[in-house]
Amino acid sequence: MSTDEYFIQTKNIHKFFGRIHALRGVDFNVGYNEIVGLVGDNGAGKSTLIKILSGVHPWDKGELFIKGQRIDKRRYSVQKAREFGIEVVYQERALAVKQTLWRNIFMGREITNDLGLLNVSLMKKKTEDLMKRYLGFKSSITPDSVVDKLSGGERQGVAIARALFFKANLLILDEPTLGLDPQTTRALHEFIFELSKEGITVVVTTHDMTEADVLCHRIAIMDKARIVALDTTRNLRRLLSDGDSTVIDIEVPNLSQSILSRLKEVDAVTSVVPVESYRLRIHARGDNTIGTIVTAIISEGGEIRKISSVEPNLEDVFLYLTGREMRDEATEKVPSSRGHGWRRRSLRIR
Repeated sequence: MSTDEYFIQTKNIHKFFGRIHALRGVDFNVGYNEIVGLVGDNGAGKSTLIKILSGVHPWDKGELFIKGQRIDKRRYSVQKAREFGIEVVYQERALAVKQTLWRNIFMGREITNDLGLLNVSLMKKKTEDLMKRYLGFKSSITPDSVVDKLSGGERQGVAIARALFFKANLLILDEPTLGLDPQTTRALHEFIFELSKEGITVVVTTHDMTEADVLCHRIAIMDKARIVALDTTRNLRRLLSDGDSTVIDIEVPNLSQSILSRLKEVDAVTSVVPVESYRLRIHARGDNTIGTIVTAIISEGGEIRKISSVEPNLEDVFLYLTGREMRDEATEKVPSSRGHGWRRRSLRIR
């Protein structure tokens, strides 16, 4: 594809913070109306990349194209990104929790009258319209409601609706489901699907490979400041399902460190991941890999309860490409004490 066939594209982007090489030759692209996932461990470079795309940081080397136009890094800024319709909803959602809804919606982009004074009544009216159009908040929530009284799902809805109000064409969502309960997470996914159908391009950063699999048309895997893969989930799985690669799930009740060490010495084994205290997921290449693995375990006194060859998932692909398991305790979904749920184009509070 040429540069004008993508909404946004980077070529060989590098970024330094002093001696830290934060991005190393990143090639990234997002097509129109596409949902692209950006996954990787903390420190992989995801946040730096989205801040370059949104005009927060300049890049040191490489090229950025938006709608086919080569961008001058000396003139690119957050304001310029917004002129292209690029909006970001950060992980912390950037909400002033002690302020009202209407103040949060228009913070930094307040509407003024002919005298340059804040047009509070108009901002409240537009906030009320926004609540009806996108959020479907219950009647007890008004433009004067304070944000810290809202649930996590409601706050996320406010942050996304604010970006949509200012005519986002490319919406970048940084860990959008972090801290949300499963019901709200599913509903938020439906909301994002609907945005894509309505012509809005979406980039989602996440640590959750399952979420990326469900949500995204394509997934970019970042590792050590590089993008090591960018493809559809089907093609990513083929990296392990084609050829002589095998994914083996095995249960060893008396699993020990000596067994793990012995398995890592087996030539055919490319990685060993403990899934539970007694269960392993092993990636291997070549013929008779199961027999070789069984022999290695038995030689260290291991007892095998169950062993099977399984279809690779995206966690397996991530491990294959990066050499380690996805790590982030912060991605645990926290049940909400308040009931709420997204629906198409609205967040309905029950």
